[in-house]
Amino acid sequence: MSDRKFRDRLKAIVESTWFTRFVMAAVLANAAILGIDAHRFLSPEIHAILEKCDTVFVWIFVIELVLKGLAWRGEFFKSSWNLFDLTVVVISLVPAAGPLSVLRVLRVLRTLRLVSVIPSLRRVVEALLRAIPGIASILAILAVFFYVGGVLTTTLFGEDHPELFGDLGESIITLFQLMLFDGWAGEVVRPVEATHPGSTIFFIAFTIITGFAVLNLFIAVMVDALRAEHDRLEEGDIDRLEESQEQAAREIDEVETAVSRLEGKIDRLTAELERRRGME
Repeated sequence: MSDRKFRDRLKAIVESTWFTRFVMAAVLANAAILGIDAHRFLSPEIHAILEKCDTVFVWIFVIELVLKGLAWRGEFFKSSWNLFDLTVVVISLVPAAGPLSVLRVLRVLRTLRLVSVIPSLRRVVEALLRAIPGIASILAILAVFFYVGGVLTTTLFGEDHPELFGDLGESIITLFQLMLFDGWAGEVVRPVEATHPGSTIFFIAFTIITGFAVLNLFIAVMVDALRAEHDRLEEGDIDRLEESQEQAAREIDEVETAVSRLEGKIDRLTAELERRRGME
């Protein structure tokens, strides 16, 4: 068997639906085993069995990556998802003993492989990564609001409420608590209002800006990123369709050319036969 045929067969296997579903099932089963193994009430014998099952799943993932590497060769490393899977599996192969025992906890990262296995989850994560610049801008605006609000509340309310606004750090933590609506009235707003009438107006305005407006901005950025990702995938599908149509058109042209040549040969053979019959 030639190398090309071997690679084509491997590609057909690793890209098949049954292979993807098998890997997905293995990731889910491995995640379940890791969750069960996290319970302290299990006996040492059960923990040992779960450890052996976990090792089996690790080698399943190793075989999967080896098959993909043999099928795609250098193209395997061009995919960020393949690199992510490779990193997670390599971490699982590091001996979790001695100073490296902390890596044992990182076994749970294998559960994140569900993101790389399920296409819909991949699209969401890719959209989230593309939304990072917009999210960073929103976080910068939020930081400005918190800094300004922290300075104001420390200056205005710090002397009477040092436990809430004693310094800039305490003020920012309290304002963050307000943004999350955690103890909004009883722990912060009403005690401050008792000593500083009218302060509720500031707290309401700050909460509306940070808790509602900024949250909606986050949602808008994510929706826009998901829509852009959807449009990009549609454009990719259209491009692939056009390429397949062009390939089909080229193949049709080649067939028509071959048929024309065949017809020419048939005409020449027919003329030659008629000539020979005339000579007889």
